Amino acid sequence: MADSLLHRWSKQKAQAREDLSKPEAEELVAETEVSESDDEEENQQTEEPNEVELPDIESLGDDSDYSMFMSPEVDEKLKKLALRKLFKAPFFNVTDGLNDYDDDFTTFEALGDIITSDMKFHQERKKAEQEAREREAASKEIEDQEEIETLASEETKPEDEPVESAKQDIHKEEIAQAEQEDSTEENEPTAI
Repeated sequence: MADSLLHRWSKQKAQAREDLSKPEAEELVAETEVSESDDEEENQQTEEPNEVELPDIESLGDDSDYSMFMSPEVDEKLKKLALRKLFKAPFFNVTDGLNDYDDDFTTFEALGDIITSDMKFHQERKKAEQEAREREAASKEIEDQEEIETLASEETKPEDEPVESAKQDIHKEEIAQAEQEDSTEENEPTAI
């Protein structure tokens, strides 16, 4: 492994620099070689190639022999037309079924009576949301009804209100006294 990659690369780089620094005389020689090769190509083009008798492309079928169109003497356009005709044959247009996107996924079989777990989840969620809305509407109705009743009762009985509040105060005092008596009885020691 005497010549490493970097060593070979540096040699090629040095060779390229030398090629750029050659005198113009070598460029003249190269130009004359190019012009001679152009003359040879023109001579070849002026000579007519031996045309091969080929059948009409439209008359070819699936079982026809297309190999005669593949010879080097046949024009490239004619080769392409023959190959196009050949590859349109049904036995070349059979898919293997392994392509993921060959199928039409825009149409699908309906599920019918099948209910998936995801569908059940969403049905239950919608049902729970509907019940919550109904409860909220019912509680709002009850609150509105109570508010209407309190407003109506305030308008009809303004003088009864102090009597009722006094009765409630008395009742509260009686409850507080009863609780005090119970707590004192619990704290007294019992005699045996």
